[in-house]
Amino acid sequence: GFTLIEIVIAVAILSVLLTPILKQFANTLETSRKAKALQEVNEMAGSEMEEFQTVSREDLNDRYGDPTIHADLSVTMYDTSANEIATDLTYSAYEYQLPESEIGAKRDKYSNVVVLDDLSNKVRAYGGESAPKHYKVAYNLTSTELAAFGEGFELTNEGSIVKYNDEGYDTDWLKAVSRTAVTQNHSFTITGGSSSTSYYGNVSYRKAEGVMKKTGNEDLSMSFDVSHWMLNDMLKVNLNVVSDNYKYDINNATYIYRQAVIRNPSSPIWNEDGSYNERSLLQYYNPVSLQNENTGENKSQSMRMTGNITLEPIKGWQTNLMIASHRSIGKSGSYNTKYHTTTVIANRTGEASLGDSQSRTDYLELTSKYNKTFNKVHRLEGLVGYSWSKSEYEEASMWNANFPTDYFGYNNIGAGEYLTDGKATMSSKKNESKLIGFFARVSYGYHDRYNILASIRYEGSSKFGANHKWGAFPSVSLGWNIHNEAFMESTRDWLTSLKLRAGYGITGVIPNDPYLSILRYTFSGGNYYRDGKWSKGLKAVSNPNPDLKWEKAKEFNIGLDWSVLNDRLGGTVDYYIKNTSDMLYDYQVPSPPN
Repeated sequence: GFTLIEIVIAVAILSVLLTPILKQFANTLETSRKAKALQEVNEMAGSEMEEFQTVSREDLNDRYGDPTIHADLSVTMYDTSANEIATDLTYSAYEYQLPESEIGAKRDKYSNVVVLDDLSNKVRAYGGESAPKHYKVAYNLTSTELAAFGEGFELTNEGSIVKYNDEGYDTDWLKAVSRTAVTQNHSFTITGGSSSTSYYGNVSYRKAEGVMKKTGNEDLSMSFDVSHWMLNDMLKVNLNVVSDNYKYDINNATYIYRQAVIRNPSSPIWNEDGSYNERSLLQYYNPVSLQNENTGENKSQSMRMTGNITLEPIKGWQTNLMIASHRSIGKSGSYNTKYHTTTVIANRTGEASLGDSQSRTDYLELTSKYNKTFNKVHRLEGLVGYSWSKSEYEEASMWNANFPTDYFGYNNIGAGEYLTDGKATMSSKKNESKLIGFFARVSYGYHDRYNILASIRYEGSSKFGANHKWGAFPSVSLGWNIHNEAFMESTRDWLTSLKLRAGYGITGVIPNDPYLSILRYTFSGGNYYRDGKWSKGLKAVSNPNPDLKWEKAKEFNIGLDWSVLNDRLGGTVDYYIKNTSDMLYDYQVPSPPN
């Protein structure tokens, strides 16, 4: 059978072929025939198809470049009973090819003279149609890298031509590791609703090949949002879900490209016995070996779910409960076969690594706000709230080498001999933290001229010591819209805005590590011999610090904002003083503490 991607591509191709016919049909369709067709659709589907359109190639070219395959279709359906838009369906797709020549200038076979730059002591590329054969272009090579061109090279301060031994081959190393890359994108969107409900959904798929072989990425993302109003629009319920599945190939493409550029073009890719042609030179490797003998992939999944319940019993007073969860999972794996350059140099028969990570953050926030304008000149706004969040993170990784076969890659990592020899490595960790906050804010404005805003936030974090987990962070700001004063009436034909403001506030900083306030140990303290066996040593990493507290920054500022000529020209002048106290910093101290 056909895969989903094949079906989608087939639909895209078919839409392109039908585009001229559809355009001609849309231009010639008479009103009576259109009404009849819509009536027939309504009888079959219970709704009327109002619009069916295709986007021209020129429009898509402006949006995506010059795609090989492209399509953009939309269908809008109306509810005949209420004359409301019920559903809007949109599908778009394109495919784009990036030729391998676009990754760099095509090499001229006569541009193959190498000269020395007197100032930088680096080699520059130089040449032309009249350049002699059996010389090779080099791009900013060092003397060590230049040695790769064979024996007998010579550098002089006069910029002499540098010769090398011709090994008798004509290898295009860049072509050997590159390809024509294809990128395709498909997107399907559905929107609609009624007088009390609205919804939106989208599914997008994108696959992009890299110009370098064995590189690329693939992404499948989905999003959905629905809102519903009830109780005469006093209560609103909203749900939003965003999900993404992403993967990309693990391949050191930049380094492979570098090796392809500096590689001697008269050297072969393989030796006569079928092995890769290598040279015993520093940082000079066969790029085809680096590319072919490595496999790797990184996968990640993320999901964000957010729900809101909003109650507005009277106009201006709104209470909202938000519950959300953000989750992500990542996994990576890489394998170098026994023929890979690095494993050959290290005398290993293959090496593999695996890693995975998970993170989760849950949120809850409850807010209630009120805003009202009195007598058209007094504006009052107030907000109180509570917030809670919990974050968890964990990861694990492992590495092993000397496998009996390359067949399994990194999918049978326990088969490596390094594990039984005690040379394999493994690590894992997990941490979690919580943050709780209470906050309030009030603002008042008079006649759009004078404004004052005051707020306070009282937060507690599990990352701090037992004696100082909580911190208070107040702020206050004042603003004066001078431009709106009566005595500025004569300037309004050229002065657009003029505002004087001042403020003072305290902000807090949380450390990244959640366990800095407690006594921590590590098993990397060496080994010791006891009771006839070797055991892991244990040592302290940090001392307990119950007085670890919030880093606080106190800032005062005063500023002036202005603009003239309908905001065509404007500027800001600021003066501020900022003092930071209780800075979070790592210090070397005795263990145990004195």
